Amino acid sequence: MKKSIILILIFIVLLTISSCRSIYRDFQDDELEVMAMSHFNFDSYETFKIIDVDTADYLTTKNYQNSGVVIGVKNNEYKMIFVPRKMNENPYILDKVGYFNLNELYNELSNFIEESIFLEDYGGLSIAIYPYVAITEKYSSLNFDSQIFYIVSTDEDIYYANYIEESLVIFDKDYDMVFS
Repeated sequence: MKKSIILILIFIVLLTISSCRSIYRDFQDDELEVMAMSHFNFDSYETFKIIDVDTADYLTTKNYQNSGVVIGVKNNEYKMIFVPRKMNENPYILDKVGYFNLNELYNELSNFIEESIFLEDYGGLSIAIYPYVAITEKYSSLNFDSQIFYIVSTDEDIYYANYIEESLVIFDKDYDMVFS
């Protein structure tokens, strides 16, 4: 009797786990790259980043948790594909992102970051809207192309980047402008 109950519990656990996999996406770089290149005709796939709820709300006007964005190049411009966590919701190209260029950002950051290991890939990159309020309070005259900030973290520093009329501006961890 005990063995039967244990077998039934194991079966229920396995069923639950497999059901979760069919409901939620398992973000894999190779699958995301194929999606970007095949389904959205991107020229290149750069990276995938999980975004917070506030950033997802800004980008989509919906409340998404644990969603992310694929970043790549299409027709010589950087673009983002929003990828919802749930499988029944389709990814789509975001319109609200504004101009950005990760290559330009990382080239410019090489002047501030001594250890090039942080610029070899996009591991230290995150994307969020939270710096927008603090920076616009400090610099009320700035009019950013978007509320999206590209945040690059190292062991010692954090840099916040955005664009004004498609020109790069970079702030340090104290929100002081270090490049414009």
